[in-house]
Amino acid sequence: MYGQGIGLQGRSYALPTMSANPPPRPAQVRPLPLGAITNHADVFKAFAAQHPELLFFLTRVGCGSAGFSDRQIAPLFLNAPANVLRPPEWGRDSARHRDSDRT
Repeated sequence: MYGQGIGLQGRSYALPTMSANPPPRPAQVRPLPLGAITNHADVFKAFAAQHPELLFFLTRVGCGSAGFSDRQIAPLFLNAPANVLRPPEWGRDSARHRDSDRT
């Protein structure tokens, strides 16, 4: 739904990665800080855990226009509940990506 960028929206869940200046300023879209995306990911995972009857097909959220890498975003979803299916690009080696970012 237009203008509602967080939470359940019909049959989808909106997880924000970008932000715009509020009106009356001209719209200038920019990536959210990684810490803010982490918080939104945690809220989403809690929501998914509370709703095991729903199935979520996660996309490579944040890895397009927001400009984050898979190595930055994939680890945020390592402990997602079983009803969250991660993108195949994140595969089983996401833990390795997380650990390599710390070095």
